Amino acid sequence: MSQQDDNIAMVRRYFEQGVSQGNNGVIDATVAKNYVSHHNDPVGLPPGPEGVKQFVAGTRSAFSEFKVTVGDIFAEGDKVAAWWTMQGINTGTFFGNPATGKPAAWQGVVILRVANGMIAEDWYSFDQLSLLMQLGAIPSPG
Repeated sequence: MSQQDDNIAMVRRYFEQGVSQGNNGVIDATVAKNYVSHHNDPVGLPPGPEGVKQFVAGTRSAFSEFKVTVGDIFAEGDKVAAWWTMQGINTGTFFGNPATGKPAAWQGVVILRVANGMIAEDWYSFDQLSLLMQLGAIPSPG
């Protein structure tokens, strides 16, 4: 296996077991202690794996039947890019927003930098507008 193949396998494991299943051991094994995120995480999360665990726990507690599906994924050099879909039913408070009972599915892409076999840095972009409209937090057009 090439280094890129190893990185792709590790990132798949992170999403499928760490995020989708909430396995903190996998998060510890795949996220570097000095991990830096460049997306709009809620303010006040600690750095490194602990912040990832809190974000994952908060999302999983807000959405029953929570699931992450990784679509296209590829690597070049020390970067892995993945297209993903997250989905669930909003049955709990979602970072300060009350539960709506509504199903939601949202998509995004992430570029992750891998160092020493672990996720060291990432850049996320996802369809936040669609998520908020599905939850009824903002009105849908039309």
